[in-house]
Amino acid sequence: MLHKIDTVIVGGGQAGLAISYYLTQEGREHVALERAPAVANAWRNQRWDSFTLVTRSESFTSELATNRKC
Repeated sequence: MLHKIDTVIVGGGQAGLAISYYLTQEGREHVALERAPAVANAWRNQRWDSFTLVTRSESFTSELATNRKC
């Protein structure tokens, strides 16, 4: 027997998992497809030497932070 699903998410990475979370919160039936053996495969198994996570506190140089007016 076939079952109709309105939403298909292609990829179980960060974006795919995020949209799956929000669809679940809305009660929307969906399926996520991932070709790797587990979700978030790139975050688990790959590294990028040039990748830097910049947060709000790190987005200013010390000079800019010192001269910043609140």
